[in-house]
Amino acid sequence: MIFKGVVERIVDGDTLTIRVDLGFSISHVIRVRLYTVKAPELPKIEGMNAQKRLQEMVPLGMACELQTIKLDSYGRWVSIVRVNRDSVNDAMNDYLSKTGEA
Repeated sequence: MIFKGVVERIVDGDTLTIRVDLGFSISHVIRVRLYTVKAPELPKIEGMNAQKRLQEMVPLGMACELQTIKLDSYGRWVSIVRVNRDSVNDAMNDYLSKTGEA
Protein backbone atom coordinates (compact mmCIF):
# COMPACT_ATOMS: atom_id res chain seq x y z
CA MET A 1 0.00 0.00 0.00
CA ILE A 2 1.04 3.61 -0.49
CA PHE A 3 0.78 6.11 2.36
CA LYS A 4 1.64 9.76 2.91
CA GLY A 5 3.71 10.69 5.93
CA VAL A 6 6.13 13.06 7.61
CA VAL A 7 9.69 12.19 8.66
CA GLU A 8 10.07 12.35 12.45
CA ARG A 9 13.51 10.80 13.00
CA ILE A 10 16.49 9.40 11.12
CA VAL A 11 17.56 6.34 13.09
CA ASP A 12 20.57 5.41 10.96
CA GLY A 13 21.54 5.20 7.28
CA ASP A 14 18.68 2.90 6.28
CA THR A 15 16.00 3.35 8.96
CA LEU A 16 13.60 6.24 9.63
CA THR A 17 10.64 6.97 11.86
CA ILE A 18 7.66 8.33 9.91
CA ARG A 19 4.29 9.63 11.08
CA VAL A 20 1.92 8.01 8.59
CA ASP A 21 -1.38 9.66 7.66
CA LEU A 22 -4.11 7.00 7.77
CA GLY A 23 -6.90 9.42 6.83
CA PHE A 24 -9.76 10.88 8.86
CA SER A 25 -7.26 12.84 11.01
CA ILE A 26 -5.70 9.57 12.20
CA SER A 27 -1.95 9.05 12.12
CA HIS A 28 0.43 6.40 13.37
CA VAL A 29 4.20 6.53 13.93
CA ILE A 30 6.11 3.62 12.39
CA ARG A 31 9.73 2.66 11.96
CA VAL A 32 10.65 2.16 8.30
CA ARG A 33 13.58 0.23 6.83
CA LEU A 34 14.54 1.37 3.33
CA TYR A 35 13.94 -1.50 0.88
CA THR A 36 17.20 -2.80 -0.73
CA VAL A 37 19.40 -0.36 1.24
CA LYS A 38 22.10 -1.81 3.52
CA ALA A 39 23.94 1.02 5.23
CA PRO A 40 26.89 0.41 7.57
CA GLU A 41 25.94 0.17 11.23
CA LEU A 42 26.40 2.88 13.84
CA PRO A 43 28.72 3.84 15.52
CA LYS A 44 31.14 3.12 12.64
CA ILE A 45 32.23 6.30 10.85
CA GLU A 46 30.73 4.95 7.61
CA GLY A 47 27.41 4.43 9.43
CA MET A 48 27.49 7.98 10.78
CA ASN A 49 28.23 9.29 7.27
CA ALA A 50 25.28 7.33 5.86
CA GLN A 51 23.00 8.64 8.62
CA LYS A 52 24.11 12.22 7.92
CA ARG A 53 23.48 11.77 4.18
CA LEU A 54 19.99 10.41 4.83
CA GLN A 55 19.29 13.39 7.14
CA GLU A 56 20.32 15.73 4.30
CA MET A 57 18.02 13.94 1.83
CA VAL A 58 14.98 13.79 4.12
CA PRO A 59 15.14 16.42 6.86
CA LEU A 60 12.86 16.13 9.87
CA GLY A 61 9.37 17.38 9.08
CA MET A 62 9.71 16.58 5.36
CA ALA A 63 6.60 15.20 3.69
CA CYS A 64 7.10 11.84 2.02
CA GLU A 65 5.27 8.95 0.43
CA LEU A 66 5.96 5.35 1.34
CA GLN A 67 5.08 2.10 -0.31
CA THR A 68 5.16 -0.72 2.20
CA ILE A 69 6.63 -4.06 1.13
CA LYS A 70 6.63 -6.23 4.27
CA LEU A 71 7.17 -6.24 8.02
CA ASP A 72 10.68 -7.37 9.02
CA SER A 73 11.76 -9.43 12.02
CA TYR A 74 12.48 -6.23 14.01
CA GLY A 75 8.96 -4.85 13.53
CA ARG A 76 9.99 -2.27 10.91
CA TRP A 77 8.05 -1.76 7.70
CA VAL A 78 10.39 -2.43 4.79
CA SER A 79 9.35 0.27 2.33
CA ILE A 80 10.17 2.38 -0.68
CA VAL A 81 10.23 6.03 0.40
CA ARG A 82 9.75 8.89 -2.05
CA VAL A 83 10.17 12.63 -1.65
CA ASN A 84 8.86 14.79 -4.51
CA ARG A 85 8.45 11.58 -6.54
CA ASP A 86 12.18 10.78 -6.19
CA SER A 87 13.14 7.48 -4.58
CA VAL A 88 15.14 7.92 -1.37
CA ASN A 89 16.06 4.22 -1.64
CA ASP A 90 17.72 4.71 -5.04
CA ALA A 91 19.49 7.88 -3.88
CA MET A 92 20.88 6.14 -0.77
CA ASN A 93 22.02 3.12 -2.80
CA ASP A 94 23.76 5.48 -5.27
CA TYR A 95 25.45 7.31 -2.38
CA LEU A 96 26.60 4.08 -0.69
CA SER A 97 27.94 2.69 -4.00
CA LYS A 98 29.86 5.86 -4.84
CA THR A 99 31.42 6.09 -1.39
CA GLY A 100 32.21 2.37 -1.26
CA GLU A 101 30.17 1.97 1.93
CA ALA A 102 27.62 -0.43 0.48
